[in-house]
Amino acid sequence: MEEANRFLREDYLAEFNRKFSVAAAQPESAFVPASGKDLERIFTVQQERVVNQDNTVRIANRTLQIEKTKWRGTLAKCRVLVCEHLDGTWSVLYGPHLVGRYAADGSRYGQATSPERANPAPPAGFALSTNRVEEGSAETGQITC
Repeated sequence: MEEANRFLREDYLAEFNRKFSVAAAQPESAFVPASGKDLERIFTVQQERVVNQDNTVRIANRTLQIEKTKWRGTLAKCRVLVCEHLDGTWSVLYGPHLVGRYAADGSRYGQATSPERANPAPPAGFALSTNRVEEGSAETGQITC
């Protein structure tokens, strides 16, 4: 087998190329840049789904939770495109809008793993209590509604 492989490398390939090679009609490269193309979306496995009443999509034994958007509170009963990317992550698109990006296990992509940071509330923008704590007091504060 070693002798056959040596023959192919040293003798046969050179003879084959001499017989059958053809010079290119144009010497420059035939490759062109793919600018303006969303290759990350093109190279995905895409499936259409209808969003459930609880704003989730089921696919491949995973439940993908779609968060509220600024322009629509829920996508229930809407058709969305679910894309599985080459790296195993998922994305959900509603028309041109990306409404969710998910890790391979279905969790939110880039979501914090510690429970205290998993769903932080946005700042209220005002004091949550009108009770004043006097200096030196052992009281830690109380929220008054």
